[in-house]
Amino acid sequence: MLLAGRTRWLWWTSAGIGAFWGVWSTTLWIPENTEDPELLAENGTLHVLDGAEFALYAFGFSAILAVGHFALDRTWRTSFEVPRWLRVVGALWVGMFLVTWSLAYPSAIPMFAGCIWLQVWLLRRRRPLEATPPLLQQLNGRISARSLLPLITTLPATASTVYALASAWQPDHSVPRTIMWTTIALQTLGAAAILIWAVRSPGSPSSRQHRRAGVNPPDHASPAGRPAEELS
Repeated sequence: MLLAGRTRWLWWTSAGIGAFWGVWSTTLWIPENTEDPELLAENGTLHVLDGAEFALYAFGFSAILAVGHFALDRTWRTSFEVPRWLRVVGALWVGMFLVTWSLAYPSAIPMFAGCIWLQVWLLRRRRPLEATPPLLQQLNGRISARSLLPLITTLPATASTVYALASAWQPDHSVPRTIMWTTIALQTLGAAAILIWAVRSPGSPSSRQHRRAGVNPPDHASPAGRPAEELS
């Protein structure tokens, strides 16, 4: 929407995300977060922001987000190739992460192995069509300063208003706890749905995918390489 300059959609979307942001922030009030045993064992405390502090945080974060979008837009590249040294550094970092967490939590080793296998399997199974442009080219374009206005105005203002209203209401802990677990459940179901969609089709693209990409599906050929009608 930023690239397309759909101003009306940007305003409404920013308001919706801001409202969710304000509601989700109330989950920090529940005892599981404010009285975290591991945090308290390290003499730490979780400060619950009041309305003014949250507004300052929301507007500051939104301003940084808008600046990041603007800077990324001005330095965007339509092609990118990971240099060899960066791949080596990335592999070492991932290896160090896996080893550290595996030593701390040995029960996580099967989970890590399953995640790695699943990602490799998906990458081999789902190969993009040649007619589909790379993602870097699809996201290439210019973002106008006008398109960033909802990010630095409506988004933090809506979040601050919702958070302030919730602070004044002071709901029971069951309300933010329900919001937290419901959101987590919806995210899990959404991720599962995306995963099922990603693996639902075989290795070769379906005819519908071919038509969408403007590619004609391949003709069926005999084992000898000649069309079947020539053999009949």
